[in-house]
Amino acid sequence: MHTLVFYATWEQKKVPKIAQHSLHSGLTRMRSELRFFPVKEFELAGEIEHGVALFVAGQTASLPPELVEDYELVYRVRSVPGYRKGDLLIVEPRNHASTGELVIAMRGPRVFIGRWWAKHGLRQLHVEGGDILEGCEVAGAVNQVARF
Repeated sequence: MHTLVFYATWEQKKVPKIAQHSLHSGLTRMRSELRFFPVKEFELAGEIEHGVALFVAGQTASLPPELVEDYELVYRVRSVPGYRKGDLLIVEPRNHASTGELVIAMRGPRVFIGRWWAKHGLRQLHVEGGDILEGCEVAGAVNQVARF
C-alpha cells in the first residue's frame, strides 16, 4: 500500500529593494514536492493524556515501516504539554532510562511524558513547563515523534 505524503521546504531569498513593493515578491519562496512513501498499519498501544490513565481504543496508525521496529510500541498523543494532538510516539518498552532521555512514565495508573533524571540517587521526571514529578516508574523510552 502507498499513501500520498505532501511536504514543503522553505528557502530564504534576498529580494532587491526595488522588487519589495511588487505583489509577487517576498522574502520566502515555497518549493513543494509530491512523493509516495510505502506505509504499514500499526496498532496503537494507547492514547496518552498527560496525568490521566492510558486510553486504549484499539485503533491503528499508518506509518512508514522503517520508523517502527518489531519490538516498539506506537502511542498517539491526546493532550500532552509540548506536543500536538495526534502526534505519534514510537516507544521502546523498558523499565529503565538514562538521565535526559525522553520517556513515558507511570505514577500509579496515570501516564506522563518527560525527561528522566537519575543522578545523585534521584529518580525524577521533568515535564514540559518545569514541573518535577517524583515516584514515577519508567514504562518506555520515546525513540521518535512522528507528526503528520
